[in-house]
Amino acid sequence: EAFLDAVEQQCATRAALSGRRNEFLADCLAELHQANRDFLKQCYSSARTFAATAASLGRSAESVYKQLERIRRTLRQCIERKLREEDRIS
Repeated sequence: EAFLDAVEQQCATRAALSGRRNEFLADCLAELHQANRDFLKQCYSSARTFAATAASLGRSAESVYKQLERIRRTLRQCIERKLREEDRIS
């Protein structure tokens, strides 16, 4: 029974962390430059293929992928910073 309690506690902790990450993601998205938010919308809000999205932007698929990679890294760093700040406060 102690094992099940430990597993349940770990699951609850992970769920809470996931919820905080989602909240911080929303905050971090709001902090992005408008051009990057628009870019993300173009890439993720349609059912177009990645190549079609790149073509509609007049860019190569590689350049679009690289920009997405930079934006994702910025978002990940922002979320991690907010989690560290929260840990320091509590």
